[in-house]
Amino acid sequence: MRPELAALLDHISLVGQELSPDSVGRLADRIARVPSAIAAGRLSASTPRERVLLHRLVELWSQVADLDAAALSLALRAAQRTAAEVAGQQTVELVWTGPRTDEVPVRRNDQALREVIASAERELLLVSYAVYNVPKIAEGLAAAVTRGAAVRLVLEFQGAAEGDQTFDPLIALGELPEGVHVFHWPFEKRPQFGTGGKRGYIHVKCAVADRHLAFVSSANLTAYAMGANMELGVLIRGGLVPQRIAAHFEQLVSKGVLKPRSRPEGVVRSSVHNPG
Repeated sequence: MRPELAALLDHISLVGQELSPDSVGRLADRIARVPSAIAAGRLSASTPRERVLLHRLVELWSQVADLDAAALSLALRAAQRTAAEVAGQQTVELVWTGPRTDEVPVRRNDQALREVIASAERELLLVSYAVYNVPKIAEGLAAAVTRGAAVRLVLEFQGAAEGDQTFDPLIALGELPEGVHVFHWPFEKRPQFGTGGKRGYIHVKCAVADRHLAFVSSANLTAYAMGANMELGVLIRGGLVPQRIAAHFEQLVSKGVLKPRSRPEGVVRSSVHNPG
């Protein structure tokens, strides 16, 4: 097979996996109506990720002169159908930290989280409320960047106690490579709850690798939560759930709900120990 055609087919497969079925169907309809790759370059996209995928699709199509729009449209629909079939093949595994029983097989939270981080080749999303004393996680993030994965951390900077910044998660993680991008939810933009002026918090704990493997847990990103607390979660392999978690946070970033966060200067870790 010609290299340029193989590259186009690989990208069509990626489009089918990363975009929703409706988005692929709309793209296939629009591709079918354009006369050439040059004309397809003027098509619009509704999300940043769709824009990147469309731009690359047009670029690769322009290198395969004997492929017409109808054939490309059909290939996109075939990729979407295949991706939907594969997405239905999902497994869910119970993850647990705490007292064990012989009757119910479970995996530890720390083992599941490290598997997600170690499996990331293209992208990794990690979200946590509290971060404390997790050097192996920090090492795993650096290794993911070395493999070429785009790493996003979504962290809570208001601290474990309501309204008090008791520790800085970036100090807890230590030195991280430039390929790790940190986001936060600006406190002043959060909805107020009740009459006391309290606001919401990032209380999510999850990790997603390559939109294929997702870890969702009650456990914070702390050694205490991973080794001492009673914590429950699930490890989801395949299917739509990992894709949708990653896509949802991607949209929160693109819409400006989550903002980039730089490492603050002069912040000293507090004496608070073992946040759960």
